[in-house]
Amino acid sequence: MKAFFLMMTRSALPLMAALSFVSVAKADPALTLNSGVVDIISGSAKSTTKISVRSYYMPDYTFTGAAQPAECNFPHDTADMVFDGIVATQNATKTANGYTVSVPLKGMRGQCPYVLNKGYIYIDDGKVVQDSYQLQSSESIAAQNKEYGAPPEGFETPELSSLGALYCDYSSDEPALCVNPQDQPGEPLFSLSSTPKKYTLDIKDSSSMAIPKY
Repeated sequence: MKAFFLMMTRSALPLMAALSFVSVAKADPALTLNSGVVDIISGSAKSTTKISVRSYYMPDYTFTGAAQPAECNFPHDTADMVFDGIVATQNATKTANGYTVSVPLKGMRGQCPYVLNKGYIYIDDGKVVQDSYQLQSSESIAAQNKEYGAPPEGFETPELSSLGALYCDYSSDEPALCVNPQDQPGEPLFSLSSTPKKYTLDIKDSSSMAIPKY
């Protein structure tokens, strides 16, 4: 019986190796981000506040209008990966007075160049949770304007530098958000430079927020 088992095991090895090879061959390459080409967001924040940016990356050709190159054909991508991009999360590093987080702008997936499409700022301090502030890369906005036309004057996407600060209701007994008095109705949207740039975004207590007068 032992000899029979060994014979069956040895005869199955070539098939197992072949199946393993097929499995590896079908796997699409992972996205590797370039940590040397980044936008940096930093500012003041409570030591207990967790801050991160959830970013989405798409092939470079989707913004240039070029035809899809063969090296950017990934047949196993899901619909979310095709339409929104591949997601990666960058967690902020705590500093003496707050935080800093680096958002990579470029990456490679095999031989296919990828660039930042958009991202979301995540703020978590227990009951205070905010995840609706969207950042759209300037390259993505330019491609969008080229395809659909530029927005009317006064309706352009403001740059993140214009936001300045978010104010969080830390004293609330219920789940609370972080807001800015200049927020417009709907999901707040700001542009993020597609070339390396530094931004300041302070995360403050809402008690220090000045209410605008109209």
